[in-house]
This record gives sequence, C-alpha cells and structure tokens, in this order.
Amino acid sequence: MINQSNKKFKLSASRVKIYEGCSALYSYKYFKKIPDETNTGAKIGSIAHLIFELLLKARHKKRFNEAVVLGINSSKVLSRFCRKQLAAVDILTEDNFYLLSDMIGLGLSLDYFADGGRLLDPELEFDQDFGGFRVIGYIDRAILYDKIVKIQDYKTGKKKFKGDDEEANLQAMIYSLVARRLWPNHSPKVEFIFLRFPKNPIMEVSFSDTELDGLKYYLSDIQNKLVNFSDKDLLSNVAKDTDRKWMCFAGKTWKCPYLGKFDYYVLLDKEGKVVVSSKNQDELLKKKDNNMTLEKRTHDGCAAHKNNERVDWFD
Repeated sequence: MINQSNKKFKLSASRVKIYEGCSALYSYKYFKKIPDETNTGAKIGSIAHLIFELLLKARHKKRFNEAVVLGINSSKVLSRFCRKQLAAVDILTEDNFYLLSDMIGLGLSLDYFADGGRLLDPELEFDQDFGGFRVIGYIDRAILYDKIVKIQDYKTGKKKFKGDDEEANLQAMIYSLVARRLWPNHSPKVEFIFLRFPKNPIMEVSFSDTELDGLKYYLSDIQNKLVNFSDKDLLSNVAKDTDRKWMCFAGKTWKCPYLGKFDYYVLLDKEGKVVVSSKNQDELLKKKDNNMTLEKRTHDGCAAHKNNERVDWFD
C-alpha cells in the first residue's frame, strides 16, 4: 500500500537529476529549501520561453511577422520588450540582448506554427499520479499529428546533450510517459531544440513501451527514497567525491551556489515549515501574511567541503 505522504510527493525531471548528481545539492535546494541564484543563461531562457508563448497568440501576428522579416533587434516593439525583460532581472547587456534575439529568431524559423499538425496550448502543465510515484512539469509545445504526438522542448544552454543525456534522457522519458497517458492513441516523440546551435539545433528521441514501463519502476524507487530523505542522507552521494565534481565548480568562474557561506530569509507557516525562501528580505515581506513568520538563517557552506575549505579549483 502507498502511504499518503508518498502519494502527495511530486517528482520532476530536474529534481530527480539533481538527486542523482549530488545529495548535498538536493538537500540544500529541495529538502532544506535554501535559495540559490538563477544564472544568466536560465534568465535568458525564461524570457525566450515567454516570447515564444506570446507570439503564438493571434493578436501578436504582426509582431511575429516583424520578428521573422526584420529580426528582433530591428522591431521597435520587440526590441523594447526584450530589453525591458532583461533589465527586470538585472542582465541587460548588448551581448545578452543579441544572444536572446538570435535564439528567438532560430526558434521562430523552425516550423513555429506546426504545419500539418495541431499545436496545443504552450506551456502545458501536467501533474500525473502513476500510483507508485507522481510527476509534475511543463511541456513547452505539444503537436498532435495523425498517429504521433511530438513534444518540443526549447533548450538555451551552452552545451548539447551527450552520453546518457542523449540516449536515455530522463526529461524526455517522463514527457513520453505522460504523453502516452494524455494521448493514448498517439505515439510520443520528443524533440529538443537547442537554440544556441543554429547549424544543427534539433535532437529527436523516442522510447519503446518496454523502456517506459521500466521507467515506472525506477521512478517508484526514486520517489520512495526522496519521501524518506533526511539530514543523514545529505552526504550519501556528493558530487565532490565522484566524477561529477564539476557540479561543485567548473570553468574559470562558475561554482555551485551552495558552496560558500551566506545569509538568507525564510517565511514559515504555523507549523514552522518553510513556505518560501530568498536572499532578499524585502521580497519575502511582500509575500508575508498574518499566518507567516519571517526568519533570518545562515547557510554555512557545503558540508561536503567543510573540512576542505581550500579548494583546488583545477584538481
């Protein structure tokens, strides 16, 4: 029998991937709910997704035509909108503006209105209970053809998938599992669109029924582990001690947002549980109601590096 706490627990592809990659990162982000900072690439990606969604609306057909014919940077309305969105998240630079413009231009050039198929509403939210586990997420675009449902997902990162991420991509498998339930008369295919790679932007993957049935057992096991996750599991599988230590620090400047010490704030409900957290106290004061308590806390840095404060960045 599945206990009620298990049934209420919700998995997402990103949550599972973080758990697999580093138990400390999972603990800080999901279990302790300590805030991190969204990186520039993710912020640009969010803006691109917003614009793709808006330009599908019939009332914005003129703006779509401007974007295709003139380009984002030559459309006064779209250019102003992009700059305003970038400024709102404190990343407005000319480089970021032109990067965003190029990504949007590429996305709009790739069968944007799904000729020959029926494009469903964008950013389709799903919350599906499979008994042993429950999955949530958003589908950027779903297109119904005669016997196929194509799930399209925009990617704005600097790298394309390789290895397991390409051949057995967890996000694609979850999309396919959900699509098989939502559209039982259509075979699911997932198409990742890498917006920083104009020469070869599309990667398509599909999975057999046997593979998707196997995924159910895997996700049931993962959900059971995460439902029972506790402080004692924080150091059970840290990236630092594996070939995934790039998750701690990579390149010349990037490092895990939880590596160092910092103060933050939380809003607590009547039971003392964290509702939301932020490094910005004013942000939480706007969300606070009479049933919530504001509390200041300190993250002491990653416990995996506690006894190794002098990190060799090139190790």
